Amino acid sequence: MQTPIDKPDQPSAWDPTSRRKATGYMPIEDYGLIGNMKTCALVATDGGLDFMCWYVSGLFAS
Repeated sequence: MQTPIDKPDQPSAWDPTSRRKATGYMPIEDYGLIGNMKTCALVATDGGLDFMCWYVSGLFAS
């Protein structure tokens, strides 16, 4: 009986970074929004910070 071998082009189901490899972004359900009422950031479950905007003297920048 042969044992299955993981192929490099087939990501494993438990690897959170494998979901990012296809498009460069995680699916929207894998993001959380953090902020302090003046700044906010989208943080992915793999720890990636994909978007952040911050408030600077009446101007929002991203």
